[in-house]
Amino acid sequence: MALNNITFTLGSGNLGRTQPGSDYISGYLIYSNTVPSGMTSSVPKQVFSLSGAEALGIVGDYSDETKATAQLLVGATGSVGDSTSITIVEPNINSTTNTTTITYYRQASDTTTTLLASSIVNAINASGTGYTAISSTASITLSSRPGMGTVLNSGTYLSVSNGGTTLMTVGSQFTGGVASIMAPIHYQISEYFRLNVNGVLWVGFYPTGSTTFSEFPQMQSSADGQIRQFMFNSSATSTSTMLSELDLINAQCDIMFNNYRPASVIYSPNFNGISDLSSLPNLRAKSDKYMSVVISQDGGNLGAWLALTTGKSVPTLGACLGTISKSKVSESIAWVQKFNISDGSENETISFINKNLWRTIDGTNPNLINQLNNYGYIFLRKVVSVSGSYFNDSNCAVSITSDYAYIENNRTIDKGIRNAYINLAPLINSPVYFNTDSTLSDITIATFQNSVKPELDAMVTAGELSGYSITVDPNEKTQTTGIIKININLLGIGVSRNIQVGIAFVLSL
Repeated sequence: MALNNITFTLGSGNLGRTQPGSDYISGYLIYSNTVPSGMTSSVPKQVFSLSGAEALGIVGDYSDETKATAQLLVGATGSVGDSTSITIVEPNINSTTNTTTITYYRQASDTTTTLLASSIVNAINASGTGYTAISSTASITLSSRPGMGTVLNSGTYLSVSNGGTTLMTVGSQFTGGVASIMAPIHYQISEYFRLNVNGVLWVGFYPTGSTTFSEFPQMQSSADGQIRQFMFNSSATSTSTMLSELDLINAQCDIMFNNYRPASVIYSPNFNGISDLSSLPNLRAKSDKYMSVVISQDGGNLGAWLALTTGKSVPTLGACLGTISKSKVSESIAWVQKFNISDGSENETISFINKNLWRTIDGTNPNLINQLNNYGYIFLRKVVSVSGSYFNDSNCAVSITSDYAYIENNRTIDKGIRNAYINLAPLINSPVYFNTDSTLSDITIATFQNSVKPELDAMVTAGELSGYSITVDPNEKTQTTGIIKININLLGIGVSRNIQVGIAFVLSL
């Protein structure tokens, strides 16, 4: 028997602490008939880092692209020491070029055009430029370096110069390049985790051809309702298609809402071919509160390169979704002090999804910038005297007068709904007690109020709500209707979108 002593028993659960939230859990829905090696079509998987996505076969090494090829023709052997030089002047971002030159000097062993062609091929493959070649007799097939995608498919980018005898000529320019499918997807996931290293991302590949976008609730169901926000990079190339898709996807968001699994969607079209941004429609005339349209992309680094080599818009969707998942539900993603989207390289130079640079439009047509903002689009901007790049706002495709005009409005109310449902669900079909005048008893009212209160208290403590109230209608004839009426009023957190300062000289203070 143990010595007499004092025993302490630790209590548990009295502090009312909740489990870590799920506001950071996001989704990336992709329509593609090409599925990475570690995934199955229509079966989404959860990843916790970029390396996790890469392990599934979502890689950015351009290994799935089809390289553009050109033909070189060796027509003479010439003399020992004669030179032949291949030059490729590649298009580069912001209308610049990148020049690659490979030179070979004819050797004594190059006694036939077949042997000379083989020697030139060896020189190309050993050049370290990324360009490769094979030969068949005196014909050389030159393949572009990795990552060039479609950019060399049209135009005169290849030339040959000879020193001495004309050893080689161009048989045909580059054709047949097909851009990587995985590289832009890898980029979006990379950007997501760059902006939120603690994020969680559900990635789903679905066959192309959807007309209803029913894959959104399907993917949400596969994730057990955990996804709070999606990103979707549409192939839509016209404003009419974009507007139609916004309506269709928003209808799927309504389905998720009605199933107590609300989520917002960050959407971007493929407007690479739209030169005039002033033609974009007014999203504030829409009624798609769950939808936000991103029209910015990197203008000087990897995102810009991918846009050039794929011939498509490569928007800042991943960066936007990462920022949303990192922020509190009540915070605007445009908070300058907290959410710098540039890392000094990526998104330091910024553009719109048609490759128009921010600095060009801001300098020549600031009214267009204001119009795009007033029309409810999301894009990156520069703030005078503040380094970095920042989202202009957190707009949704709904009237500015709506209670749900901004992403943080929807995320806050959605969190309140989820929490209320989770805590009220156990009370379905529970007993209800009455006072002698048939009004609801105090204990019944308290039961329903207290079931919701802890989660709302936690939102207030976390700075996601300013306050709240919960009322239960005591006069509801529940014995007849079977209904309990609860009213939850949320006092949200405001956003200082505009700061007005009065400043003037005075004669005295």
